[in-house]
Amino acid sequence: MTDAAPVSKPPSWMPAILSLGSLIICCFPVGLVGAFLGYRQFASAKAEGRSPPFQSFIAMLLGVASVFSFGFMAWQLKKDSDASKAQTAAVSEQVKEARKQATLDAKTACALAELWFLQTQGIGAVETKCDSPLSEDGTLRDVEFKRGSVVKRFNVCLARSDGEWVVWGGLHAGACPEAPKAKGEEAMRQAGKAVIEKATIDAWKETAERVRVAAESGEYPQKCPAKLSGEVHVVDLALLAGDGDAKDWDFLSTGEFTRALPVKKGVTAEKARDALDAMGKVVAVLISDERTLPKEVNSNTYDMGFFDGTLVLVDPVAGKALCSTGVSFENSKSLGGGVKVGLKLGPKVNVGEESPQGDFEKNCDKELARAVKELTGGKLTVDR
Repeated sequence: MTDAAPVSKPPSWMPAILSLGSLIICCFPVGLVGAFLGYRQFASAKAEGRSPPFQSFIAMLLGVASVFSFGFMAWQLKKDSDASKAQTAAVSEQVKEARKQATLDAKTACALAELWFLQTQGIGAVETKCDSPLSEDGTLRDVEFKRGSVVKRFNVCLARSDGEWVVWGGLHAGACPEAPKAKGEEAMRQAGKAVIEKATIDAWKETAERVRVAAESGEYPQKCPAKLSGEVHVVDLALLAGDGDAKDWDFLSTGEFTRALPVKKGVTAEKARDALDAMGKVVAVLISDERTLPKEVNSNTYDMGFFDGTLVLVDPVAGKALCSTGVSFENSKSLGGGVKVGLKLGPKVNVGEESPQGDFEKNCDKELARAVKELTGGKLTVDR
């Protein structure tokens, strides 16, 4: 009687899973553990005269990749930090004497805005563009800050404190409120936080109302302005107006708007800031003439959803409609993927794949992308 050959255990996936997880969350210690366990699998198989399992190669490869990924991110972070510190020091020296003047010139005002951004809005070198003069209320409007590919715009708030000009805050829209009574730049910024938050919420409410009124005016030019570019976000007019069924149609609007609307329910300063950012210089308002959501009758069939209406591009700052076009979409006759089953009374449902609602939302995205592209000649694209 011969002894049975020992049954070898299948190789574990745990080392590879650890390495993959470390690569996703950028946690290099976990990647080191995954790579080490993968190497143990490799070495053990070699010692036993077996071919190393491919899981060990995956674990080692992903583990090493996670370490390099972490190293690159750390290097990039230090590079951005050094660039930010160098630019901050240079701008600080530039405005050291000029900020003490009784009347602030445009160049110094823009430099102070840049210094504020560097000190309060993350790290990395920034390019600053100021096109508007400083107003009597201390607002430097529509200052553009570009960091890499990310562009942010603020209305920057300036005031004199302790014998020099300081930037005490920034708004995404609207004029700066009265400056807080405090001495020194840092003290003013701390005291001004609550003031800025309230002003941000008020600015969002005013902007949302301007957009609603412009969209409901019915006065839509036939041709869009030539100077349009970039991405545009979409908001449902019913959501702006606070209509009862708007919540069921949340998918029509960009997430920043659904979180900040309707304004009558109340909103935090953070959500108001995000919504004002999403408004940008142009926003697309979706107005419905008729709309019905898809409704599943039973497991095999459903009533089709449809939407007919108008898409209007609005300037949220001026509160003016720029141009418009018709939009229309509905459910597909049969849903993509899966096994087609159904009744003669309604469209077929494809089991195992898309839901009627998912298909409806996908067709909505396609129609909005088409409408904006044709309306602007491809100058604007929809950000969903």
